[in-house]
Amino acid sequence: MRTMIATSLRVAIVTCVTLATLLLPSLASSQTIALTFDDGPKMADTIGLSPADRNAAILSQLAEAHLKSILFVTRVDTDAKRNDLIRQWGIEGHQIGNHTATHPDFDEVSLADYERELLACDKAIRDMPGFTRRFRFPYLKEGNTIEKRDGFRAFLDSNSYMTGPVSVDASDWYYSERLSDRLRKDRHADTRALTGMRTYDISTAERNITMVYLAPSWAAPQRTCYCCIII
Repeated sequence: MRTMIATSLRVAIVTCVTLATLLLPSLASSQTIALTFDDGPKMADTIGLSPADRNAAILSQLAEAHLKSILFVTRVDTDAKRNDLIRQWGIEGHQIGNHTATHPDFDEVSLADYERELLACDKAIRDMPGFTRRFRFPYLKEGNTIEKRDGFRAFLDSNSYMTGPVSVDASDWYYSERLSDRLRKDRHADTRALTGMRTYDISTAERNITMVYLAPSWAAPQRTCYCCIII
């Protein structure tokens, strides 16, 4: 089973990059593919593989495909095992970014509380290999008032942070929840209908975007979402 999962993941990554190159021949000289992961490692998730085996499988497949990524983590914990899994990303040449300490909804907390969330996560990850001052908003919410939005942007600038924007929200969390529920009920379930490749093309006046989406979720080879955004 593990061999099948690893093989599927390898094909997924190679297919994603190959399609991106075919769709835009000038990719190497003028385009960018951003491959990022949020939230994890999730230590409580033991469906399919252990957290350590999941982490190793993802990093192995990224290495085989010669891809570098960024892991946006939520972290203030002192779980040594989880910290080791996060640190491994930096050791293998990937970046580690800030996703707040506890993943709050910016619409539900004050600007001051949200600023403290960034600082708490920053303190926890700043000494890790691969640390980068790049921030991704939980739920992609940048503030429900102009004052909060502009205030936090100024706060990011004052702390030398850049944002980690998302071009397309693929709702990978929804696919992950559905697939996790299915595997909890039957770990040998046929999940091929939930793990197919989908592509979305979005055209605007400013740019053409093609997303190659390999559903679902962030950190298990049998539940992995690769969002390759070509801008």
